[in-house]
Order: sequence, then structure tokens, then C-alpha cells
Amino acid sequence: WNAPDTVNVGTEVKYMDGSGETKSVMLPADSSQLVISDWKLPTKIYYRSSYKPESHAIDTFRVSYYDSLTVSNLPADKSTWKQVLLLGDAVVDAYGTSLSNIWDGKPGAYPEVYHSDGAYIPHTFTIDLGKTYAKLTKFEEWGRTDFDGHNPDDFEVWGIADTTGAVPALRPDDPGWKDETMAKGWTLLTEVKRNDDGIAGVQTDIISNPPPVRFIRIRVLHAVDGDTFSHMSEISFWYNP
Repeated sequence: WNAPDTVNVGTEVKYMDGSGETKSVMLPADSSQLVISDWKLPTKIYYRSSYKPESHAIDTFRVSYYDSLTVSNLPADKSTWKQVLLLGDAVVDAYGTSLSNIWDGKPGAYPEVYHSDGAYIPHTFTIDLGKTYAKLTKFEEWGRTDFDGHNPDDFEVWGIADTTGAVPALRPDDPGWKDETMAKGWTLLTEVKRNDDGIAGVQTDIISNPPPVRFIRIRVLHAVDGDTFSHMSEISFWYNP
């Protein structure tokens, strides 16, 4: 909220809670922040201010209509994510780990990571987000926190709405894989290149005006130690409704 002016009395804020009920709260004139803990994502938030024509006026006036806030960069719900094994994907549940560890809500150390089998690089793994997002906006990745060697320092994030008939026949380490993947309808959403140990979370922007996306395919191009193994500990996406 912008700093209120001298004639603002207060602002009514209306929203829908998690059970679908419409609620109303008041934002005092001297407040610039409002925390709504039970807001149902990504429904709109409406507001209407009351004011006095001048600071010493007796009467209070209220705006005749509600305006709405632009809702953007919401976190994608990870509870619907699951692994999809496409032709050419690497084994990523190796060494007692699981791919699902990278959407458990927290970065971590072994075994709370995914670990590839190290057969070859570049290699891919695929995730079904559980719903189609019209506009993904941001992506974040954390590496394994107790060993940096296999953390990726160069990888691509691809997306598509439907994998039917869209699976490349070439293996991800084939020089022609990228061209075939684009020909199948996949879009390169972002490429992450790091110059560190790959541990700390790094957030990147998704390309502007991305297509609708439900399936994510991450293609690891290089790891910090140059080996064929890779591991991650957490990834996240944000979107505009």
C-alpha cells in the first residue's frame, strides 16, 4: 500500500478466504501494510477507501466502487507435482534419493536431494506440475547443501502443455536433441548459468510471454566438478493468474 494521504480515514479490503467465504478487513489510515493469512490464491482482492474532503472536516466520504489489486508472481502449488519418465530421461532416484525431494519445500543435504545415476551428461528429468499455468514468471533452484561437486552450474528449463507426440527420440546428450525438442513443441523457458558452487538459491526470470505450461523438462548441461553426475535439492516456480 502507498503511504496514505492526510485525508484518508481508512481502507476496506475485501477478499475470499480458503473456504470460499468473502471477508472484509479495515486498513487504518496510518498503516502501509496488511497481512491476510487466509487469502485464497489466486482470487482477486478488492479495496475501497474512505476519506474527508479536508483533514478537519466533520463528514467522511467513501469511494463509490471497489477497485482491485493486480495479483502477480504467485508461488506454484507443489502438492500436485509428480515425476514423469520420458524417453531418454536419466535415472534420478539413485543412491537412496528421490526426485520428489526437490519439491518438498526446503533445500537440503543428502539424502533429501535427487541424485542422477551419472550415466551421461547432458541428461534430463521431467516433472508434471499437475495443472497448466498460463504464464510462468520465475524459477528458482537450490543445489545440494552438503556437497557442491555435482551441483549443476549450467542447465536448461523446458516447458510444454501436453507431452502427447512431443517426446524427442534423440537422447539428451545428442547434438541434435535441442532442435528436435523445439520441433516437437517444447519451449526453452530459461537457461541457468552459475559461477559459484551451486548451493545457494538462484532465481531467474522465465522468458516473456511464455506459452501455457504443465510439463517441465530440466536438461543438465554441466556440473561444478565436470562429472556426469548431478543433484539438486529444491526448485520452485512462480506464475501470474
